[in-house]
Amino acid sequence: MPRRKRSVEPQIGLEAKCAVMHSALLQRTAVSHENRGKPCRCILQPLPGLPISTKSCQRPVRPEARDAPEAPVTESAEARHLCHGGQARWQLFEPAEGAPRPAKRQGHSAVVDAASRRLLVFGGLAGGRSYLNDVWAFGLEAKEWEELGTAGPRPSAREDHSAILDIKARAMLLFGGYVPGRGYSDDAWAFGLEDQQWRELRREGELPPGRELHSAIFDPKGRQMVVFGGRGGDLRALDDVFILELQAERWAKLRPEGRRPAARWGHSASYEEAAHAMLLFGGAQGDNFFSDLWSLDLEAKRWEEIQAAEGPPARQFHTSACAAGQLLVFGGNGAGGRLGDLWMFDLEAEGEREHGRTAVRR
Repeated sequence: MPRRKRSVEPQIGLEAKCAVMHSALLQRTAVSHENRGKPCRCILQPLPGLPISTKSCQRPVRPEARDAPEAPVTESAEARHLCHGGQARWQLFEPAEGAPRPAKRQGHSAVVDAASRRLLVFGGLAGGRSYLNDVWAFGLEAKEWEELGTAGPRPSAREDHSAILDIKARAMLLFGGYVPGRGYSDDAWAFGLEDQQWRELRREGELPPGRELHSAIFDPKGRQMVVFGGRGGDLRALDDVFILELQAERWAKLRPEGRRPAARWGHSASYEEAAHAMLLFGGAQGDNFFSDLWSLDLEAKRWEEIQAAEGPPARQFHTSACAAGQLLVFGGNGAGGRLGDLWMFDLEAEGEREHGRTAVRR
């Protein structure tokens, strides 16, 4: 059924909003959200800046390394959310002196294992052009870091790869990224959460070209990883879709009918359970930034561009998440500099597919 505009501003859980902003580790702006009717607030503390990679001539400096001005930031903005009269706020977890902790980094990946209540971090680029291939787990109960899987084979050190969590297999799946000395990688690995061992997945089927700055989602219904776009050889932006069937460990190229999104990198992708679809937003191709929203129906194998009268400014390197019938987009880098805004997009209303964008903060 075609999507149509919705004028009613939705309510959405505070926890869902925080989840999107929490994942944007490269954002430097301070934000506060206040609710008129209840004594509940969500406060983000500013994070320290991270060094930007310049690499060699085959990988150009990212736009945010050009000393672009920060986008204007207001002290606070009203936001509607559900709460129970309590308080919710960000908290900085500092390990005890001498306790293990991962090195500072960027271009890494992170997934959350809800079953064990752990945050899993892999790889990235540390200071001094030092690429990493370590796995660290942060226990949400113990509030402690632990390095995992220190023995046996493991993927090459890399950055700008993707990672998803295969809930059924209890494994973190890694694909692609930039590997120093080798360029854009096309390998896929699985890290078992129980045995803490890495295993390279079989290279069968129609294999995707190596890439970085792509997106990947886990489709629990089909038990498959869906990969879109990114940047490949000769710095080409990609617009292809590949599916890795996790049971068979076999790749297949998806060839959706009709119009499709422009080639891009630095975009975001989220899984929409209700529609069994992948939602794609933003990204860039060279100096051309995008603000379009697309839905890939994983059953019909068809792209649909979701039109709206207005929406977030064009951007790349942002984060997004789909929760409680809402698509949330936060931050990123646009033509005017770094962004610290949070946008909500209605995906469902009264049993019909509708849409309407609401700015929570700009």
